[in-house]
Amino acid sequence: MDLLSEWSKATAQWNLGSDDYVPGADANFLKSLSPVSYHSWDEAMQAPGSNRSTPGANRRPHIGLLPIPFMGDLLNASIYVLMTNPGLKESDYRECEKPDFKSALLANLKQEPLTGTLPFTYLDLQFDWHAGHHYWNRKFKEIIQALAKSRAISCIEARSVIGNKIAVIQLFPYHSVEGPSENTLKNCPSVRLAKEFVGHTVVERVRAKQATVIVARRFKSWSQCLPEDLAKEQGVIRCPNPRSFSFKRTNPCGQAILRRLGVIA
Repeated sequence: MDLLSEWSKATAQWNLGSDDYVPGADANFLKSLSPVSYHSWDEAMQAPGSNRSTPGANRRPHIGLLPIPFMGDLLNASIYVLMTNPGLKESDYRECEKPDFKSALLANLKQEPLTGTLPFTYLDLQFDWHAGHHYWNRKFKEIIQALAKSRAISCIEARSVIGNKIAVIQLFPYHSVEGPSENTLKNCPSVRLAKEFVGHTVVERVRAKQATVIVARRFKSWSQCLPEDLAKEQGVIRCPNPRSFSFKRTNPCGQAILRRLGVIA
């Protein structure tokens, strides 16, 4: 069992719109977290204790939403950003009424990008209504501008370039208002699969000088699968301020990305 095969297998077993989106490996563990299971926008918005900005509460995973264990072309990306888990915003539940967006998320889980969509879905302009787009477009704004200027292309073209080269991997794949506990990160099977993928496939690409890793959040957890010598070679960059990390052109993370894109030497 590996990260990609487990999630691809899971998508084939789900009845979309009615099932909870949980792979078999996680099913027993997630029961202990009292997960939230809503399958429509109205249900989520009307649920007790929910509000329009954060339907649900605290660390309870929302398993009526498609998980995001990763996003992007995992086997061919040249920039990997390591995160904790997908957050939770009102627009996440719009996937229940946006079949094109849901199809793109499913294609990502199967690693079979749809024609006309970017592998890194959150940078795709057709989904600019989603909080994920706002979040990642803001993070990559200066990188997009620098790449466009360097190559004399439009920012739309630069965004497309980055959307084909970036991949984000989450430790815990389920949406929640707050991040998972340390106990969850130690015991959830999906977390182990993410670490194994990074420790083998991603590390191999870094050693071959084919990729750069940006550890944006939970460095302590991710460091368990990242050899120390890679950091010394600048193959692995740790964001200094995980709570409000950025990819500015003047900070180490932004410079590492620009270097990988060939914008700076």
